[in-house]
Amino acid sequence: MPVTPWGEFLILLQTPVVLLLILATALVIRFRLEWAGLLVVVGWSLSTYLVLDWAGTDSVRQSGMAEGCIGSPSIFIVVAVMVCIGVVLYTAPLKRGKKE
Repeated sequence: MPVTPWGEFLILLQTPVVLLLILATALVIRFRLEWAGLLVVVGWSLSTYLVLDWAGTDSVRQSGMAEGCIGSPSIFIVVAVMVCIGVVLYTAPLKRGKKE
């Protein structure tokens, strides 16, 4: 049975690094920590880079994708980008009302 992009997304979500990033993202959003949000965004960016780097350079992986054993990581990448944008926007410093 060929692996769909959704199947590959679920597989990539189960990796230990991504599970730690999900936990860290939840804590950053819960406590609205600006600098920790930056670290989480860097972590998501690195995990996406590793998926892209791993996805494109290995001939065995390319053969697996051609045969349907490995799916496209596109949905994982889109979700990681959306998480990064959300964390940056949510943990951005609030504008304080300045009375002049």
